[in-house]
Amino acid sequence: MSDVFIKPNEEQIRDALGRYAPELAAEAIEFLGEGWDTWAFSAAEHVLRFPKDAGVIDTLEKERRLAPAIAPYVSVPVPSFDVYGATGPNGAPFLGHRRLPGVLVLEAKPAKWSKTLGRDLGRFVRELHAFPVEKALELGVPLDEGPTLRADRMRQYERVIRLVFPLVSCEARSHIEAMYDANLNEPANFHYQPCLVHRDLDSNTLVDPATGALTAVIDFGDAIVSNPAFDFWLPAFGFKRLGIEVQTRPCLEEAGIGDDELRPLLPELEFINFRWPLMDIMHGLEIADESYIEEGIKALNESLPRELRC
Repeated sequence: MSDVFIKPNEEQIRDALGRYAPELAAEAIEFLGEGWDTWAFSAAEHVLRFPKDAGVIDTLEKERRLAPAIAPYVSVPVPSFDVYGATGPNGAPFLGHRRLPGVLVLEAKPAKWSKTLGRDLGRFVRELHAFPVEKALELGVPLDEGPTLRADRMRQYERVIRLVFPLVSCEARSHIEAMYDANLNEPANFHYQPCLVHRDLDSNTLVDPATGALTAVIDFGDAIVSNPAFDFWLPAFGFKRLGIEVQTRPCLEEAGIGDDELRPLLPELEFINFRWPLMDIMHGLEIADESYIEEGIKALNESLPRELRC
């Protein structure tokens, strides 16, 4: 694990703003929340993001280059970084952009969802996936072709065996083994045309809290040139959680995914859906946060086939 940073305090943030964005230095500073990689604070109408460890610095720099390049290609607002500090708290760079409207889609509870959400999201995904691959690579976005993805997933499976297996039941271990074996041994899962993918739309799609209409997409730190399936978990599985599965097909159609295109993506989408509790468990172990571990184990157990017995 990279060097872990200490959460910035108000004094440190004001000092950094005084050097890099003096017009914000006297504004009220408010902690907004945190993700796996960054802490987010507000200053007036700006969102400021600070890395949690040294390994995140490259992703912030990549996002700083990528977001303005993407903006002309997509019909949905994305962050426009007008604050950059080369040496902020913890001696690390930080980014800032004007706050975009909306709340996270998986946390939204509008009285009635916008009927255009699915199509609007599908259009955004189609536009993003059409971004020139050569340009993305020039901007420092990593390339993850099929053989590389499979090798990465094999290493991930080895980590799961080492870290997660000691914490879970025999039934859970059997299910994990079956899912990874099926995924790794199906060549079609690693045969795809790489394109620019966001890779974390479920956590970074914003909607209007009252109408459920799409308002923005944020945080391109996990963007990669890889399997387009990564960006279809939200319509394929997330929409059902939100009670708007009726919008799944319009979303996929607008993204250019018909039945013939969806069929080979389904096994990978099902694997992505299965895997997220394991990611939570391993992240919790990495940062020593029991809540991630407990929630991950709970979600994993709830996903096990009822008939599974050791």
